[in-house]
Amino acid sequence: MFRVVGDDLEIDALVEKLKMEPYRLWRKGEPRNWRNPGGKTSECSGACFTASEAEMTEFSTQVTDATEFLKEHREDIEIIVAFPGVEEAALDFGIELKRDFLNCDYLPPELLRLTGTLNIAIELSHYAPTDEDDSKKDES
Repeated sequence: MFRVVGDDLEIDALVEKLKMEPYRLWRKGEPRNWRNPGGKTSECSGACFTASEAEMTEFSTQVTDATEFLKEHREDIEIIVAFPGVEEAALDFGIELKRDFLNCDYLPPELLRLTGTLNIAIELSHYAPTDEDDSKKDES
């Protein structure tokens, strides 16, 4: 996903300037969970955009998709990064952590060049596999 956040970010004003649509949007001070309006509130404003539909087990596909996303939406990303109140813009890869001796995630130079040029961060979010995932592997 591509995520943008900021403590004083006017997220609605930002999204109005963009061609691409966020799949998730939140505002500072609003409830984090609409089912629990009296619960925790968002500490910042932000939005998330789909950079890849690939599964957590398909990291190389995520990288390819994200590279194309950055090229296709370069204009919008430049607007986002320059927008007042934006404190962080990051490409976040959700990756299933393999239960192997060593886990390596390769980021190709083209992706690194694009993110560097656009002044956005890369985040690798590793998720532990569920017991259900392990049982599926045992069956194959």
